[in-house]
Amino acid sequence: MKYLYTLIVFISLLSTSCYQEDGNKYTDTSSSIKLTKTPLNYGATFHWSESNVSTFVEYIVTKNTQSTPAFSSVADLQSNTIVARIRSRSLTSITDTTTVDNSYYRVYVNIGHGLLASNEEFVDFLNFPLVGLSVLNYLVDHVNGNLYLFYSNRTIEVVDLNNMKVKVVKTEQAYNFNLSPSLGYDQSGKTEIYIPHEDKIIFFDGDNLEPKDTLYGITKGASIYNTATDKFGNIYYTDSYSGSLAAVAKFNPSTGKSIRFGDVIRNIMLRVTQDGKYVLVATQDFAANASLYTFIDNDVIISNIKSQSSIDFSSNTTCIIANYGPTIISGSSGMLYEKLNDKLLRLTTLSTAVPSYFSSSFSSDDKFIYATSTSQKSVVKIENKNPYNKVMTYKTRLFPLYFFIYNNEAYAITKINDQFTGLAKLFLEKIKL
Repeated sequence: MKYLYTLIVFISLLSTSCYQEDGNKYTDTSSSIKLTKTPLNYGATFHWSESNVSTFVEYIVTKNTQSTPAFSSVADLQSNTIVARIRSRSLTSITDTTTVDNSYYRVYVNIGHGLLASNEEFVDFLNFPLVGLSVLNYLVDHVNGNLYLFYSNRTIEVVDLNNMKVKVVKTEQAYNFNLSPSLGYDQSGKTEIYIPHEDKIIFFDGDNLEPKDTLYGITKGASIYNTATDKFGNIYYTDSYSGSLAAVAKFNPSTGKSIRFGDVIRNIMLRVTQDGKYVLVATQDFAANASLYTFIDNDVIISNIKSQSSIDFSSNTTCIIANYGPTIISGSSGMLYEKLNDKLLRLTTLSTAVPSYFSSSFSSDDKFIYATSTSQKSVVKIENKNPYNKVMTYKTRLFPLYFFIYNNEAYAITKINDQFTGLAKLFLEKIKL
């Protein structure tokens, strides 16, 4: 009986010793998993060392939009966070180029009765999710580094471009974002946003979007339709009664006075060059008539050119004017017009060189045009001179709608259709130049 008792104790100690040896595999540094990543243009490839655990079942790769602790049981893993389950012990890498949101990755080794966890690797996919579904207008603050987005559901979103994070979201606004807001600065250099509302222009603080001042139009009781600004802080606007006879006016903040410099028929589309030399007004229509005013010093108009044919000014966001010259791009096909010999003449159509053309923008010096191609997921850089040669193509991960450059970095407002709702989800995508 004494020998039997001794044998039982010996077996018990041996069993305990084996269990502790297996248990040490979870925590021993020699068996820990090191996850590394190789960044790609759009995504990353992840690598880890081959597991030598005898009870190996599979590798499990997980992905979360937030940093999460490591789990020790398969039952703790949420199925929607699992990217891959790999049953081959020798297959120790995986590539992910489909992800849109910035994500945290981890690889686990399933050893049957538990999990061994790697370190967590973060991948910045250079995409920032936006709150809206449809952009009616947007403004880029090149001085203080903010992006202002005006959505069809009457929401305004402010994104800090330097840190890629939301600063302010204002919902259920009473303003019509189909009309053109604009951006300027007060005397201290703080950003202001100017939004037309009924017979006045509301001045908003650029940091918190709280109203701070009001400007009434030069025509008493007339509705104000659109605003635009130049780099000197002047505010331009159109107003009219019932959208028929419209006036074009300019407000000088240093004098506090407005001057009226034009009368046009239903011309409520408004664009102004940065130096304030050229002012474009047009009907917001597929077959619009346009007028281009040219100024010299002291608000003197030296010419007013009428378009020789109808121009597609149906969309606010696809109608642009160059920063300093009388070059205009408008319409769904990107028709480019230039002031030549006192006429507005169409010189080219960007859609012939850019498949699925959507919109365009000018470089800060007007030497280049950036045109977005939705089907090609790209932005095409084009010389702003005949014969309008393509000089570069930048690839995007999602479908680009609008493109701009801030602080020598490129950004695109892009979209992808949600596979569950069918609705477009918008992102701000930083593009590698």
